[in-house]
Amino acid sequence: MKTEIWNHNSIRFVEKDGEWWAVLKDVCDALDLDTRMTARRLEKDVLFRHPLETAGGVQEMLIVNEYGIYEVIFRSNKPEAKDFRKWVVC
Repeated sequence: MKTEIWNHNSIRFVEKDGEWWAVLKDVCDALDLDTRMTARRLEKDVLFRHPLETAGGVQEMLIVNEYGIYEVIFRSNKPEAKDFRKWVVC
C-alpha cells in the first residue's frame, strides 16, 4: 500500500491489476465530500471493493481508479477541490 499526503490528509493507494487505486473515503475526506453520495455519482467501472487492513481489522473499502479520482475532483466546486486539482495535475 502506498500513502500520499495532501492538505494534511493521508490518501491511501493500493495496487490492483498493476494500477494504483485510491481509497475513495480518503479522497472524499480531503475534499470534505460525503463518500456515499460521491460513490453514487460515479460510474461503476471506476469503483471496486477491496479488503484493506485498518486499525479495526480488515475492512472492505471502496477504491477508485485514476479516472474516478479525476471525476471526483473535477465535479466538485469546493475550494479544496481547486487546490486538489492543482496538486494532482502538477
